[in-house]
This record gives sequence, structure tokens and C-alpha cells, in this order.
Amino acid sequence: MTSVQLDGMKDHVGFGGPVNGNMMGMPEAARLLDFTQKLDITLLDNVVNCMYAGVGNEQKIAQEILTALKEHPDAWTRVDTILEFSENQQTKYYGLQILENVIKTRWKVLPREQCDGIKNYIVSLIIKTSSDPKTLEQEKVYLNKLNMILVQILKREWPKIGQVLLQILWVRASQMKVCARTT
Repeated sequence: MTSVQLDGMKDHVGFGGPVNGNMMGMPEAARLLDFTQKLDITLLDNVVNCMYAGVGNEQKIAQEILTALKEHPDAWTRVDTILEFSENQQTKYYGLQILENVIKTRWKVLPREQCDGIKNYIVSLIIKTSSDPKTLEQEKVYLNKLNMILVQILKREWPKIGQVLLQILWVRASQMKVCARTT
């Protein structure tokens, strides 16, 4: 294992067990904070697992790494990779927490194209996840978090889309009444 120094702590810490024959330690886990490198999903999954299943200093350091990653100003740019490639539901949920944080704190300063991209991505994930009954049942928590994120987006977009959305809903409701009367 590797000696590490994080916030004044020095200890031997390993994450998740052998990977390629080596214990993953702090230097490897700290790579998650290096945004010049491609995100290592397996490493992130291992750190998240350590956060939930680890004990003592291992768990504490995993939490510190995940907190530092979540607070990184560019962390949200990795959420799509996390959601697409992680098989770990806890890691996906963590990715959605990163996205929720950026929506709550930086939505109004993000370029419009990025906001629209995030919004479209979340809607497509909701449709994809809810369109298959098996996936819908298996990923209820994930889908609920996606829905909560969409609500957060709509809260911030409401002044822009509120009137249009109300008009669309009114037209749809009127169409449904007509359909109901003709059947």
C-alpha cells in the first residue's frame, strides 16, 4: 500500500482491492482529481465502493476524494461518462449529485448551449430509462434522481419556458378532452 498525505493525515490506504495485480492507493485515487487525464471509471467505482463499504481512514479518505471531485468546477463535464460507463448504481447516483450541484449553483452562468445540452441529455436518459419496464423496475432510485434533476432544471428555466409550457399543456389538455368526448 501507499503512504498518503491528505488534509494532514498520513496513513497507509488502499482502495477496493487488487487492480492489475496492485492495490490501488491514494496516488491512484487522486488521479480522479486530474482533469487532464481521461476519467478512470473503474477507479471511481472502487473509491465510491470504499466510501460506502470501507471503514476507518480508508472510508474517510474516499469521502474526501469524492467531496473534492464533486466540488471541482469542471466535475459536471464528466457526468455523462460516469452515467454511461459505470455499472455501479451508487457511482451513477454520485454523478447525478455532481450534476444537481452545478444546476443549483451555476446554472445561470453556464453558456446557453451547455444548459440546453444538459437538459436534453437528462430528458433522453429519463425516456431511455423509463421506456423499458425491466430497467424501470431495476433503476427506480436512478430514475427518481433524474426526475429530481429535471425539476431543478425546470425551476431555473421557468421564467423562460413557463408561458410556453402552460400553453402546450393547455392545448394538450384540450385535445385530450376532445378525444375523450369522441370515444
